[in-house]
Amino acid sequence: MENFNGILCITGTELIRDDRNPEGLMSLSCVKQQVLRGQLNRLRRASQGSPALYEYASLPLKYRRAWEEQHGDPTRQPIKAKLIDFIHFDDQAREYFAELVLPSGELLISADASAANRYTINASVLNGIGDYIDAKLTARRMNGVRTTKKMLWDSIAVAIADRAFREQWAHTLPVFPAKLRAKFEEFKEKGYQVLVHAGFGNSNSQKRNCMTERIVRALHTMPNRPFNAQTHELYMMFATGKIDLVDKETGELFDRKWAQDKTGQPLKLAASTINNIINQPATKAALAKRRVDAMYYTDKYMPHAHRNTQIMSFSKLTADDRDLPRMDQNGERPKAYYVYDVGSTAVVGMAYSRKKDDALFIECLRDMYRNIYREGFPMPAEVEVENHIVNHFREEIESMFTFVRWCRPGNSIEKFAERLNKDKKYSVEHKNHQNVGRWWARSEAYRSKTTKCDDKYVERRWDYNQLVAEDRYDCWEYNNSLHPNQKKYPGMTRFDVLKHNMNPNLGQPSKPQIAWCIGDRIRTTIRRNQYFVANNQTFALPSPDVLRRLAPGDYRITACVLPNHDGIATEAFIFQDGAYICTCSVMELYNTAAIERTADDERIMEEQFSYISRFKSQVREDLEQTPKVAIIENEKRIRLEQEVEAEEFEVPAVLPLAQLSHNDEFDLAAAERQALSNLKKISYEQNI
Repeated sequence: MENFNGILCITGTELIRDDRNPEGLMSLSCVKQQVLRGQLNRLRRASQGSPALYEYASLPLKYRRAWEEQHGDPTRQPIKAKLIDFIHFDDQAREYFAELVLPSGELLISADASAANRYTINASVLNGIGDYIDAKLTARRMNGVRTTKKMLWDSIAVAIADRAFREQWAHTLPVFPAKLRAKFEEFKEKGYQVLVHAGFGNSNSQKRNCMTERIVRALHTMPNRPFNAQTHELYMMFATGKIDLVDKETGELFDRKWAQDKTGQPLKLAASTINNIINQPATKAALAKRRVDAMYYTDKYMPHAHRNTQIMSFSKLTADDRDLPRMDQNGERPKAYYVYDVGSTAVVGMAYSRKKDDALFIECLRDMYRNIYREGFPMPAEVEVENHIVNHFREEIESMFTFVRWCRPGNSIEKFAERLNKDKKYSVEHKNHQNVGRWWARSEAYRSKTTKCDDKYVERRWDYNQLVAEDRYDCWEYNNSLHPNQKKYPGMTRFDVLKHNMNPNLGQPSKPQIAWCIGDRIRTTIRRNQYFVANNQTFALPSPDVLRRLAPGDYRITACVLPNHDGIATEAFIFQDGAYICTCSVMELYNTAAIERTADDERIMEEQFSYISRFKSQVREDLEQTPKVAIIENEKRIRLEQEVEAEEFEVPAVLPLAQLSHNDEFDLAAAERQALSNLKKISYEQNI
C-alpha cells in the first residue's frame, strides 16, 4: 500500500494475481477490464522501477473485503511510503534533452550520447522528490505529526545515497542535504536547463588547436600514406625540432610555434588525440580524397542519388561496356557493349569486338535501331552513357535523343546498366557456362578457376566466335526469361514487358537522321540521272524531281546506309552539303526474256519505264519553257532599224517560230535578210 498525493493506493504488484504473487486479488485481464469500464481508478501507470497505483477506495467491495481479511483495514494502518516508489521516468525531460542545442551549436546527444539519459534520470529523481515531499506534507496534516525540513531533507539524502536506490536510478545528484535541497529549489524555479553543466562541451581541457590539427592532417596525407602511429611519430619529431615541414605549393615553412604551448614547450599530443583528429568523420572523408584512388573514394565516401526506376518502356535507355568473363585464344576477354531498357530490363542492342573503341559503340547503336525498325518500336526518349567513351559522338547523340545523361567515368552506381550486367551475368551466364565469376569472390560458387603453370595463373580459353555466339544466345535467353517483378508483371518476360508497356508519348524514329548520325557515309555520284552506287549496291532515285533539288552542276552526293548483320542495306538516304535530299531503295532488275517474267518482273519493268517516261516528260516541260533564239550583232540591228521609217505604232504579236526560215547550218546573212523582210512587212501593214 502507498499514499499517492494523499490518496490511499494499492500497487499493481499487490493487486494482480500471477506466478510471482499467487495471493493477488484479481488477474491482469480483470484489472484491465475494470479500468476500461471505469470501475477501478488507476492513478499512475507502471513504469521502470515504479508499479502501477490504483485507488483503494475504488476497488469493488468483495475485493476490499478479501484484502482486509488477509492484511487488515489499511485505512487504520500507518502508510510508510518510500521515496523510490514516487520516482518514474520523465518523458518530457527525455524529449527536452534529445533536442537541446549547446552554445557551441551542436546537439547534446551529438556531443555526448549518454548525457541526455543521465540528465533525464536526474530530472526524474527530482520530480519524484517533489511528489514525495507533497505526500509527506499531506500525511503530516492528516496525522498531526510534525516533521522539520531538516529531518525531511536528511532522510531524502540518505534515501538517494542508498546503494539499492543508485542501482535502480543511476543519478549524479549531490547527496549532501543542503546542496541537494539547493539543486531541487533551482530545478523547480528554472526547469531542466539547470541540470546541464555550464562547462559542458567546451574545449578548455584540450591541448590541440586548429593549427596542430592542420599539421596532423598534412602529415597524414603524404604520398606514402602513413599509419596513424607513424603520423604521431612525425608530429612529435616536428614539435621537438627534429624535422621541418614545407608547403609544396607556396614553399613556406611551417611555423614550429604551431606545435608549442604558451611557454614555448613542445605541445605533446597523445596517440589517441592523433587518432581522434584523423578519424573524425568529416576529416576522414577529406583526407581520404588524397589517400585513396578516385574509384575507391567514390564507392566508400561519396554520397549518391537515390532514384526510382521508370514505369514505361523506352522512356530511358542505359548503355555500358563490359568484358566477357571468359578469355579467347589470344588470352584476351572479348569486349561487349549493351543497351538496356530500364523499365523492362531487356537488352535492346548489343555489339562485340576485340577492342573497346568507337566502332564498338556505333555498332551497338546500329544493332539497337535494327531491332527497333524490325519490331516497329517508337524512338526512345532518353539514354545514359559514359562521357569518356561516347563524348566523340556528343553532337550525334544529342541530335537523336531528346534527353542525354552523361555519366561520370568510374561512378558505377550512376549507370543502371552496371547492375543489369550483373543480373545477366549471374542469372543466365553462370547457369549456361563454366568458369563464370571472379577469382577473388568470397563464395566458391562465384569464384572462377585458375591453374598455376610456370609461376603464372592461367585460365581456360575459348574461340572468339564461339564466345560471341554464346553471349548472343545468353542475351536472347535473358530477354525471354521472366521479368524480376512478377508481382507487377505476372507471367510476363522482359521482352513482353518491353513490347506491351511502351510509352504512348513517344514518336517514330527519323530514319534519315539516324542514318546520318550512325550510318556509313559514302561519297558517290548520280549516274545517268537515275541511280548511284553505294555499299557495293545500286540504288535508284525515287523520282526525276530529285534532280531539281541538287546543287547546280553537282551530281556528287553523300549516301548514308545502315547495313544489316550481313552487310546489306535496304535503303539509302542521300544528302548534299549536309541537307537531306531523299530516300532511295535498291535498284531491282527484271528478266529480259518475256516468257520468263514473273509478276515481280512485270512490276519492276513498269516502275523503270514509268521513271523513264517521267524523266522524258520533265525534259519536255523544261524545253517548252526554253525558246530557240538567234544572235544579231547590235551594229547590224541598228542599221536595219534606221532603214525603216521611224514612227510609233503598236507592235503585234511575234510571228510564230515556225514561219521563220530555219537551216540546220545557221546562215547569219540569211537571218539578217529575213529579219529586214519581216520589219518591212510590219511597217507596210501599219500604213494600210
